[in-house]
Amino acid sequence: MGEREKSEILMILQPRAIPEAIDSLNKLDIEKVWFRGFDEYNVVQRINQFIEETNYDYYWIIADDVVVDGKPIELLRPLMYEGDVVTGYCRMAMDTEITNVCAEPLVYQPYHEWDKWEFFNKLKLHSPKKYAWMDGLPSPHPPKNSSEWWSYLWYDFDKCSFLTMEDIENKSESVFQTYLTGWAFTGASRDIWVKYPFEVTLFGGQSDVQFSLRYAHRDSKKIYSHKDAYFTHLKNSVTEVLTKEWLVGVEPPMIYRGEGIRLREQISEQNIVWNENEVNFSPYDKFTTIFPYEYNIYADEHNMEEDDDFDF
Repeated sequence: MGEREKSEILMILQPRAIPEAIDSLNKLDIEKVWFRGFDEYNVVQRINQFIEETNYDYYWIIADDVVVDGKPIELLRPLMYEGDVVTGYCRMAMDTEITNVCAEPLVYQPYHEWDKWEFFNKLKLHSPKKYAWMDGLPSPHPPKNSSEWWSYLWYDFDKCSFLTMEDIENKSESVFQTYLTGWAFTGASRDIWVKYPFEVTLFGGQSDVQFSLRYAHRDSKKIYSHKDAYFTHLKNSVTEVLTKEWLVGVEPPMIYRGEGIRLREQISEQNIVWNENEVNFSPYDKFTTIFPYEYNIYADEHNMEEDDDFDF
């Protein structure tokens, strides 16, 4: 008897319904499941539950603001089958040559050791509501040997050694190691996903960083990419969130299988895996709402009663 064909599924994080992204993802020859209308914090339980309740050999994950083809999966699949965690890569945004793969270990530190922490403390005296997110930190701080310590870390984007497109192009070997996954066609076996589940920081984000810190930094395991496993990231700027066709807070979250669909009402009921009760859903503006679990810089800018009158 021949070897059993391996089963795979692509998990798509879909806070938006971008037509060109949906069209390109739909062309991939792989089974798909869409986590539609979730923010990172609220999708944690659903992704982990989906993995626990299904039995695919391998799970891939990618964001929804992309234009892709099947090349990254084809190149990365053999490495994944050997037991490695793999990931493709893209530019951080369309206005930069910096990519989301990292040549050296990530630079990180506990929140209270961050060099801007004392400065934020001073701002908090002036704007207690705006900086209320700081009160969400556990006290006393989690010990280093606890699992909570990793979700308490601040990843320092400015100090990390991200590769540029030129760096990758000049690599002599096609396969290279990265210390960050970036959820960019990140693939791994089911047992790895169960051991290293989808998690976020104390403030509800950076799920790719959390996986990378635990897998590559805490446990010294390797993540691999391929220099030709590139795809297009539709984000316009590193400093801005792409809000095109935004869904989070606009409609109830949903998980569904099959082809990606732009309009919620056109999704077939037989493809729906989970659907939040619309009766209990209250629309909200993700960019003007502060939740107790997150530091939402966009809410800081748009939804504050206090007026900041600092001159910097």
